Amino acid sequence: MANTICPKCNVDWEILAQDQYCGYCGHKVFDFSVEWDGKKEPLFYESQSGGEQSLTLLVKNTGVAPITFEPLQMPPGEAVQVLGENKKFKVAANQARALALSINSGKLTSEPLQMLTVRPQKTSAELKEARLTFRALRHPDFKLTPSFLPIRYHKNTKTKTVDLRLEVARSEFYIYKIESAQAWIKDIAFVDFTPQERLGEKQTPKSIRLEIDCNALKDGLNKAMLVVQLRGIPEPIQQEIRFNAEVQPDPPALSVQLPTSHLEVHQNRKKSYPLTLKNEGELRLDISNISFSDSPYLVQLADVDLPIHIEGGKELQLDLMVSPADIQPQTYPIDFVVTSNCERAQQYQDVLHVTVKPQEVYPHHLAIDFGTTNSCCAYIDTDYKIILLPLDSEADPPDIMPSSIIYHDHPENEKTYQVGYDAETQRTGADSPYYVSSVKRWLGYGWHRQFPNNMALQPRDVVSDILKHIINTAADYLEQQHLPSKVQRCVVTYPTMFTRQQQDDLKEAFKNIGISELILIDEASAASMEIIFKKQETLQNNYRLLVYDFGGGTIDIVLSQVTIDDNDITIEPIARGGSRRYGGDDVTHAIVDFILQEFKARIQKAHPDLNFDIPYFKPKQIVKITGNEEIDRATYSNVASLFRRAEEMKKELNTQTETEFFFPLEVSIENEVRSSNELTQDVSGVKLSAEQFRAFIEPELKETFANIDAMLAENDELLPDTVVLAGQSSRMQLVKDMMATHFQEKYGKAVEIELNQQPKACVVMGAAHYSLTRSLPSEDDRQVQVINLSNKTHSRLGIVRRHGIKPVFGEIIPKDKLIPDESVNITNFSLNSRNPYVDVHEHFGVDNDLEKASRIASYILNLPKEVPDQALRKARLKMAVNINGEIELTALVGNDEYTSTVKKQEPEFVDEIHRTEATVP
Repeated sequence: MANTICPKCNVDWEILAQDQYCGYCGHKVFDFSVEWDGKKEPLFYESQSGGEQSLTLLVKNTGVAPITFEPLQMPPGEAVQVLGENKKFKVAANQARALALSINSGKLTSEPLQMLTVRPQKTSAELKEARLTFRALRHPDFKLTPSFLPIRYHKNTKTKTVDLRLEVARSEFYIYKIESAQAWIKDIAFVDFTPQERLGEKQTPKSIRLEIDCNALKDGLNKAMLVVQLRGIPEPIQQEIRFNAEVQPDPPALSVQLPTSHLEVHQNRKKSYPLTLKNEGELRLDISNISFSDSPYLVQLADVDLPIHIEGGKELQLDLMVSPADIQPQTYPIDFVVTSNCERAQQYQDVLHVTVKPQEVYPHHLAIDFGTTNSCCAYIDTDYKIILLPLDSEADPPDIMPSSIIYHDHPENEKTYQVGYDAETQRTGADSPYYVSSVKRWLGYGWHRQFPNNMALQPRDVVSDILKHIINTAADYLEQQHLPSKVQRCVVTYPTMFTRQQQDDLKEAFKNIGISELILIDEASAASMEIIFKKQETLQNNYRLLVYDFGGGTIDIVLSQVTIDDNDITIEPIARGGSRRYGGDDVTHAIVDFILQEFKARIQKAHPDLNFDIPYFKPKQIVKITGNEEIDRATYSNVASLFRRAEEMKKELNTQTETEFFFPLEVSIENEVRSSNELTQDVSGVKLSAEQFRAFIEPELKETFANIDAMLAENDELLPDTVVLAGQSSRMQLVKDMMATHFQEKYGKAVEIELNQQPKACVVMGAAHYSLTRSLPSEDDRQVQVINLSNKTHSRLGIVRRHGIKPVFGEIIPKDKLIPDESVNITNFSLNSRNPYVDVHEHFGVDNDLEKASRIASYILNLPKEVPDQALRKARLKMAVNINGEIELTALVGNDEYTSTVKKQEPEFVDEIHRTEATVP
């Protein structure tokens, strides 16, 4: 070993013969190791077939000097043999010697005492021999669990992964491959171990992941054989795995669709956008919440109760309501969140951009016929055509809306209501005590009436809510027609016989909803406008038209005259009249009363001593619930059948000689409810003949015919050229027949009588015509002028006088006097400084019956105390109607004038109004 150089440090350090370590780096001079070539650790199994396998033993010299090894010392029994000659061998420094061995595992035992020894020859250093132990292991045993498992997947699923647990039951082994011939097993992967990792009995179970091709599976049972290749065992181990394939319905999947994410709406207007929620899955979609951030009043859903349930494959369309009330014009970003059980994402999020535009003012008057029973509305388009506006999509026709409203007792501290057909459909429901119809008849009066949340609503407040609904509906429609939609001006019709108090209430109702400019026109005059405008091409000079407007709550009559001068047309109403206490509703109530009397007579005949009642809402009665659910239910049931069928019977008698009511009624007996059929054993209907029906109507209509006679007498007794029947109730053939008979018998002359093609709509169309004549001059050669309908007194104005001991009406200013030129007069009137009050009344009739007059207000005369009583007794009163329609009262005492202040009449509070009372509007 002289001049031996250490190859590790390579610094020419000489290692001497007696050295055991390099003096420079300390590396051993003699050292070696033994290992298997290419295998960490060979495993041999006692039951392995085939017997023999080859192994290569590597003997590595890791020292710096050559080492000579003795022949391998083999274990007994020929279980291990050297392939070739077993003799000494020398291994140079930093080199290795490969020795081929043959192992017969069948001759190995399970005891770990069989060893192969590698022994170096004796050297100057102590070198220990290396020993390798051979042991025959038991044949490997393992299991894959579960061996049977369900595979549940959705029909659109392409692949699915399944994890199996590999549990070692016996021995130790290496897995280097797992495969299967089944086409629906696309891939097999090792999850938490590697193919070269040794698996043993005490280890935690490992996982194998199968990737399944769902399209290749068949419904039900599917079998697969997994082939497991183990190192050291030529024959693979097979295990069968069974799968039960079950196609599950697709989970709920939410799809949200809006026409656009950029929503536009005009300021102070509402606009609805369709929001479509679709379930693209097969299982039910449950939507628990829909929210809009930072602006609960700008964007919201209309009439939605959460949660919402949508079945698989179905969709639901909601109304997304944008309502920028009192919001400044600009673009607002709104976070939109839908929370559901959708598996893809429990929350759908989007951002809506809401652009609020300045609202343009509608340039014309919106025409409104606010009727007792029904209302309608008309607008003027860009070509100055007058078009009926659809107020209620549920009504038939949609341009005529029931003038009814129902208030709801939820939510708390908020006023919510429905108008028109929606109110009619709920009138017998839980909120029926808050249903109001024919409210126009209550104007000028007060209520002791309960409303939800203790709201103190009076008739004009209810009228405001109905008018607000009409104007908002009209504005929405105008916006849909791409017209300016901010309504600020209206022309509205009212019954000819409306008192000043009622007119003031109607004006106040419009003022409450922000209408800055209002024109009032009586209904019959409006109807005459529409008719005359249609006939203007064929009109002759001094043409006279009588309009008989038989509405739901009143009968309005107007006599108009047309004057033609140099081809110009002037229309002037010259006389007005009618009945402010009778209308089509009263005809219906008369039929209801007839039916009730017949039922009561039948029950009394069958049970003379029975104490019973037929519960229902009497005409013009404020509804009060009893608290007895059965009786209240019976009341609502009777109301629904009585009034609906009475309306139908009224129409049937136009063409039939007889009609019949055939519904049983509910009867209350000592707080219990029974059927009328049960009590009488009589299922026959109540019949009403045309002759009986005529008897209901004839007295009231004859009173109005007498009014027509008085109007004609005051105007030269010239008969009208045409009588036009307007109003819904004028559709009754009986009205036309009675009108024709009256003129024939009274004047011995037939008069042309025609039913307007649109008996209800003609009023609002005429109102629109009237507003146009006041705002737009005619551009053709023929000028149409309408005499200002508000510049004449439409009733007699006066004070209370005495006729003997009886107080009577004392006229001061007659009706039909031009304002202000003719609307002034002076009368003698004794005054008293201790009682300076003077009540001013108005009277629509021709007599002086004070009970038929209505008090307008109390005037307080400013009489100084020093004025002598003798002078006061000789005083006079000056009454005038100024240009604004206001009544002024002045005391004339000698040469002095004393003005007055006004104390408005407080409306009389009533709980029930009967048609026979003189105070009925």
